[in-house]
Amino acid sequence: MKYIKAAVVLTAMVLTAANVTVFARAPYTDIGNTAAETAINYLYDTKCLTFAGTADIRLFHPDQAITRGELAQLLCDTMPVFRTAGDAGKIEDPVQTGARAVLAMLRCGIMTNQGDGTFHPTDIVTREELAAVIYRYMAYYQMENADTTGTPFADEKEISAQYLPMVQALHRQYVIGQKTNYFRPQQPVTRAEAASLLFRLIKPDGTYISHVDVQKQVMKTLGTLYGSSLSYFDQGTMYWQGDTLVLALKGDIPSGLVRRLKDEITPPGVVVLRKAKYSHSDYIHMRDKAVRIFVKDEGVQNYVGAEPDYAKEQIVLTAHYPVRPDTAAAIAKAVGNHAVRIEVLPAIGQYGAAAVSVQK
Repeated sequence: MKYIKAAVVLTAMVLTAANVTVFARAPYTDIGNTAAETAINYLYDTKCLTFAGTADIRLFHPDQAITRGELAQLLCDTMPVFRTAGDAGKIEDPVQTGARAVLAMLRCGIMTNQGDGTFHPTDIVTREELAAVIYRYMAYYQMENADTTGTPFADEKEISAQYLPMVQALHRQYVIGQKTNYFRPQQPVTRAEAASLLFRLIKPDGTYISHVDVQKQVMKTLGTLYGSSLSYFDQGTMYWQGDTLVLALKGDIPSGLVRRLKDEITPPGVVVLRKAKYSHSDYIHMRDKAVRIFVKDEGVQNYVGAEPDYAKEQIVLTAHYPVRPDTAAAIAKAVGNHAVRIEVLPAIGQYGAAAVSVQK
């Protein structure tokens, strides 16, 4: 399965190290020897399973049907722009956080309200509903896969008319399907099934290098050379691009760091070194300055989130609506020309539209 275009980009976005925390493998005791174990470990490692809650951290309940609210949170967690949406005023209440996820998915057009105009977050997600959501999710990220000519599902007549074209499209692209060639459109989707499908979208080849293990090794090496890993982040950044961990440093790259990374880090070649314009500490300072100006001039209601784009050496600040030119100019003057990229979310329901850059 291959998704040309955005799959690689999405992977890099999900794994961008906007902070320096190292996460453990999923602590769940009920996912062992299941087909979804790798997917669940990956999504936990990348902070995409907040919907599972903390009532009992040991249990994921993989066979439990996923609700619409939980699916909204799962999708939202894979979209980093929404993961930083609390920067202008922290939102810690799980109810508020869940509501924000629902609003984000409605805003992008990835999920829609039910027929009565409300979202029904506790309703169970069916297979045909999930197909529609994944179709829109792929359209939002401009994911593509070659169409094929295959045998229609044997139970295609049972698929609701509103979902049928999207189910057929995903079936032709081998995104969904069963060996029995029965889709079972009304069957509830389990948490494990939702995790597995999203994992296949983000990681089409199914491979997963343990980022936890690699980051632990790198943190130990940085701590030895710099006194602490935090001291390193005053001089550089660390972020994932796919399954490659990038260390980007201001100034000259120490030969001792090159040697130790080569000798101490496994698997070989998983870490690369680059020169950088800004350090992690610089990005935090730039982000906070840009957000303060934005909220002051535009209001918190227009703010979505802000995060570093280490690869392009910019802060990406996302707004709900177009930003006034004087706001963009004030941010550029305070933070630096081309240091901040302001993007605007697509209009509600226009999930296929790319975010609009209004960089100053």
